Amino acid sequence: MIVNRQIDPIRILRSVGLSLLLLVAYDLTVTLLYVVFNQHWVGVNDLPLALLGSALAIIIGLRNNSAYGRWWEARTLWGSAVNNSRSLARGAQMFLPPDTAVTMIRLQIAWAHALRYSMLKQDPWATIGPFIPDDMAARLRGAVN
Repeated sequence: MIVNRQIDPIRILRSVGLSLLLLVAYDLTVTLLYVVFNQHWVGVNDLPLALLGSALAIIIGLRNNSAYGRWWEARTLWGSAVNNSRSLARGAQMFLPPDTAVTMIRLQIAWAHALRYSMLKQDPWATIGPFIPDDMAARLRGAVN
């Protein structure tokens, strides 16, 4: 699935702006007290950063693993469809009359392109039109699925 995400900076600032402002104010206060006023009792403990970093690494790793798993499954399914299409074309050439085999192979090519365009949510007719007989194309254009 191809996802087109438009990231709106204003929307992001609305959702995290207050937290970000409080964090920057806290950081500036600690920095001013520590550096300018020599108040060394004020400091930032490293433990929360390490814990948050570890948790973030685990979460990102799990999400990455899940995304890769979905991609791999899609790749194997698409590869299987392509290989089965080739096997169907070989079988059609060997066992069917030549004119029927050519029609069947061209329809299989159109199916593969239609599936690809369906997953991209695009119109396939410019690509699959030459592979489909005119009478069948007229019936298929009216079909929803």
